[in-house]
Amino acid sequence: MQGERKYRGIPDKRGRVITHTERGDGYKPANKFRKSSEMKSLRLLPSSKGKIDSLLISLPGLLHYKDEYLAVIGELMTKLKGVKFILVVENNKDEKLEIASSLQFLEDIAKENGADVTILKSEDEVEDVFSIWSQDAFLVAQSESGDTFFIKPFPKREDRAGDDSVAEVVAQNLSDKILDFPGILEGGNVLVAEKFILVGADEAIYDIENEKEDIPVGLSFFETFEQKMKEHIKDGRPIIPVYSSAKKYQSDVNVEKEDLKRSITKDITTIYTDNTRDLSVAYSDGGQYHHTIYNWRGKRQAIYHIDLFMTLLGEDECGNYRIMIGDPVAGYETTEGIKRDDRINDFLHYQLEDATSRINECIGRLTSNFAKLGIPLKIIRNPLPLTYQKIGRRKRLWYWASYNNALVEINGKESRAFLPSYGTEKDKDNQHWAGLKKYDDENHKIFQREGFKTCKFSNNFHFLAERSGALHCIVKCLSRS
Repeated sequence: MQGERKYRGIPDKRGRVITHTERGDGYKPANKFRKSSEMKSLRLLPSSKGKIDSLLISLPGLLHYKDEYLAVIGELMTKLKGVKFILVVENNKDEKLEIASSLQFLEDIAKENGADVTILKSEDEVEDVFSIWSQDAFLVAQSESGDTFFIKPFPKREDRAGDDSVAEVVAQNLSDKILDFPGILEGGNVLVAEKFILVGADEAIYDIENEKEDIPVGLSFFETFEQKMKEHIKDGRPIIPVYSSAKKYQSDVNVEKEDLKRSITKDITTIYTDNTRDLSVAYSDGGQYHHTIYNWRGKRQAIYHIDLFMTLLGEDECGNYRIMIGDPVAGYETTEGIKRDDRINDFLHYQLEDATSRINECIGRLTSNFAKLGIPLKIIRNPLPLTYQKIGRRKRLWYWASYNNALVEINGKESRAFLPSYGTEKDKDNQHWAGLKKYDDENHKIFQREGFKTCKFSNNFHFLAERSGALHCIVKCLSRS
């Protein structure tokens, strides 16, 4: 769920717009904005607990991967029966035909399958395009009286400025209450259970950097952020950070320019872009091959957002709270589309080793924190494959195929899990993807062993995974029962 880079086809802009839509029943939004200081307490909506009642999906005007995105959304509508879908549509004069075409496609699917779909359009033209990452736009909470609040982080990262429009359109049509959270707080880095809240520690670091504030004496970098969350959200559940240490692992050493050249090969070329997450590696041996291997880590997180490698599963029969955590594996064969070369294989090995070390450290810290809180914890591991997409003859784009980024309902014997798929669809340019079917199947079996009915998608999620996202990233649950 990383920011919209140039390869997404969505430009970066800034600005805000307050908008609303007209509904046929004569509804007019109250447009009330309240400060968190007025609230006695709020409870964030659970990430997994309860049957899903309504889901938000964003539909931007400019998408270079429109067909893939619409196919996944359309299939989701056919599988989630009884759920109300809220489509927030960008009002962009330059993309009106594209938007109309996309809407018609989804409306036809909804009609064929009896899906309940509400379309919300911004009345005014947006100055900032918004992203597809609905999960990150805001948090959902309820007050003691049962009122729904949308907690909108402000300011947002520069490449997410347009997502303000999503939060405002939804809030003014479905609720009359918005709370601004004074800092960066993205939904993909917050997982809410009945007795605790997990927060990716990078939110605290980004917040401190953005505010350019010193950490108060006697508090750690995360305690400062935790204090802000408690002050503005007032959810009484303990907030548990998810992070690894800042120390260097072996892979860190091997991605530094000089060390990389010495440790892998003398004829390797490294190309660093302005975005420090991007590392392009080119080596020559009977031709030049380019491997784009992202620095997937955050500053203190194993992988960019915690919902990419963690899933909340609720308590088991013994009262242990279950958290499913991805276990990095090599989801590729060197004989399938990868030039047989120990140099690049060594580099990939370091990436796997690094992610494994950092995730294991996260697990150790979680175990310690849960023990201090007296919450019995059970960790379940599931495969998290490292895979790639071929781009032309000699380019390879590497990424994690996340199954943890799932849509989960903890609902007794009716508990369900909707998992992304990566090995279901044949691709003539990426025939190696078929080898990921074994991980599709294995992850479904793991969820089923934990008492979940699972749902398979026929469409693959590679176009989202290569952008550090999957299913959970593109939807926002607005209500559960």
